[in-house]
Amino acid sequence: MCRFISNINLQRKRSHLLISVIYLSAVILLGCQGKLYIFSTPPSELIHTADEAFDSAAAIILRGDTPEQIKNTDTKRQELYNGAIALYTETVVKDSNGIYAQRAHLEIAKIYMRRYQFNKAIEHYQAILKLANIGYYPSLAKDGIANIRKNREIVKDQLAKYHNVKTIYNKTPSDQTLNLAVESLYRLAQTYEEMEDFPEAIRTYQRIVEEFPKHDKAPQAQFQIGNIYFYGLYDYTIAGGWGAFVAVHKNYPNSKEAKEVFVLLKKAEKLLREIFDLQRKIQWYISEKSQNYNYSDRRGAGMSPLGLDENRLIQYFQIIAKNWVEMRNYPRAVQTYKTLVAEMFHKRNISYKSSVVADALYNIANLYQQNKQFERAIHAYNNLFKKVPQPSNWISKSIYQQAVCYHAIQKYSDAYKGFKTYIQFAQNDNDTSYLQKAEQIVHQFEQDQDKDGFYFYEEQENGTSDQDPNSQPRKGN
Repeated sequence: MCRFISNINLQRKRSHLLISVIYLSAVILLGCQGKLYIFSTPPSELIHTADEAFDSAAAIILRGDTPEQIKNTDTKRQELYNGAIALYTETVVKDSNGIYAQRAHLEIAKIYMRRYQFNKAIEHYQAILKLANIGYYPSLAKDGIANIRKNREIVKDQLAKYHNVKTIYNKTPSDQTLNLAVESLYRLAQTYEEMEDFPEAIRTYQRIVEEFPKHDKAPQAQFQIGNIYFYGLYDYTIAGGWGAFVAVHKNYPNSKEAKEVFVLLKKAEKLLREIFDLQRKIQWYISEKSQNYNYSDRRGAGMSPLGLDENRLIQYFQIIAKNWVEMRNYPRAVQTYKTLVAEMFHKRNISYKSSVVADALYNIANLYQQNKQFERAIHAYNNLFKKVPQPSNWISKSIYQQAVCYHAIQKYSDAYKGFKTYIQFAQNDNDTSYLQKAEQIVHQFEQDQDKDGFYFYEEQENGTSDQDPNSQPRKGN
């Protein structure tokens, strides 16, 4: 199945270009001595460039089964992560005590979590808490530290329990001690999975399969290995997820999991085959040969140099993105929609396709929002407002959803403005999809129970009480 995960040349070129831009930015911004000079990019822009590098790294999927191919893929991913860390670090330098510094530390912590360097992640969570003790990012930092420590204790307890029970089982085998040993290992694997320490989770599930192949948990463990590869690591190769799922059907043909695998692989093969086929067609369309072809006569007709209808090309991108969503590979889906938007603005007379751009930008924002990447979603909704300023079916809905994102990250003033703006749009456009909910939130935000002249949302944003007139935002307590 490794042949199904090839990517188009354009995306490869854009990734390499992004790596170069990231490092060039880091050099220009930091200089040889690590000091700022030449250009001064504001933290708000710098952090979005870092996000692009982070997202590009997350969207990389494995190409091939050989150790060399695996190494090359990981090297490329780590280069992008390193570039992102450099830019997040520069954000901290520029906004040392601000909200962007907090978010930058959070994103660096996420990268170290993906690298399974949990102590480094804790360092950056703690850096957030040195900047602030209350608020959205400090809350996430506290949760991050607590989860790592809690899961480490569970790992320690389950390992000790497993070794004790396994010793007893080896001396005097019984169904009871066998089940306890397997349950301990399975709980241990689940804990690693919850920590997103995928290599350890896979190794632990593999131990169950190898040490207790006849136990009822063995097919479940093998199935979970496939799940981690497919939906955690986005690895669809024979050496990874595809092979792991095939092993379920091969080694446990009568299990419930084998039936699930049969349906799962049949669906995955269809989706990945379609992705691969459409990527080849797009690759041909945007190849250098196509770019160098003089197609001015066909341009007005909306035809590609190969006679491929522009609408068909757009449809290919949309199908690929939707297939990645079906595969739960949301980073790859986002990158596909971003590539589609870039193509729409790439030297072609297709301004009449603004609805396509709006649809793609909305899907980017919505995917970010669904995955609780609220800051990225807010930025994506802003892109939609900038690039599709004229009336669009997505505008009012996007205004509402952006307000929801602001609410989620505790930017209540921005959320209040967003909900108020949505209500105006909804009343003018007869769009009542979220009207009642928005009106309820605005009504709550405009409460002033202690009659101190500050709305509830203002008190909430500043950490003061709307029940105590002496606790006011301007007094800070």
